[in-house]
Amino acid sequence: MRALRWLGRGVLVAVLLVLGTAGWMLGSESGLRVLVGQLEARGLLEAGSVQGRLLGRLEVEQAALHLPGLDMDVDRFVLDWRPQALLRGQLHVLELTGAGIRLALQPTEPSAPAAPYTGLALPLDVRIDRLQIEDLALRQGEEVVLLVRRLEAGAALEGSELRLERLDLDTPWATLAAEGHWGLGPSDAGDLALRWKATVEGLKAPIEGEGSVSG
Repeated sequence: MRALRWLGRGVLVAVLLVLGTAGWMLGSESGLRVLVGQLEARGLLEAGSVQGRLLGRLEVEQAALHLPGLDMDVDRFVLDWRPQALLRGQLHVLELTGAGIRLALQPTEPSAPAAPYTGLALPLDVRIDRLQIEDLALRQGEEVVLLVRRLEAGAALEGSELRLERLDLDTPWATLAAEGHWGLGPSDAGDLALRWKATVEGLKAPIEGEGSVSG
């Protein structure tokens, strides 16, 4: 019996150490730096400046991410979220911003044909209060093609329904504003209100319009 008690105490101490280490790594800036160091050692990430914590607000500057088929450089990235919202089944993002983003696609091995789309079902509802992207471009060799000057949005995903509270998109070719809701199931419908302005080569004035998409 004494041996079992000592074994139980040993297991309890080990569990507490694991939980304490995980809490330190996720909830402190020093723990975040250790995680970043591990990713840098594996060649997955390079970060010039890292502040904050994973369980809260995180700010990264001058970062480079290296994944199979994708290289991404980011001048500034901010993620601020509420971990306590997970207790009520929601991923609540207060702010998700990125600036100076450069994407470079790399060749990958051919993959199997994609399965037919059957809808999107996440284990959690998702809410993003503020999404902002500035200066998003695609790098092709030495050439950089600007895709997005600025994007601002607020949205929520509840079940399979996307509620777009606002979307303002500015590209080199057009601007678009949208709001509404849309089901993400294969047979779901929705309603979106749209406003746009596009510049067409050869025309003196831009083309403007507004309308809705429903189904």
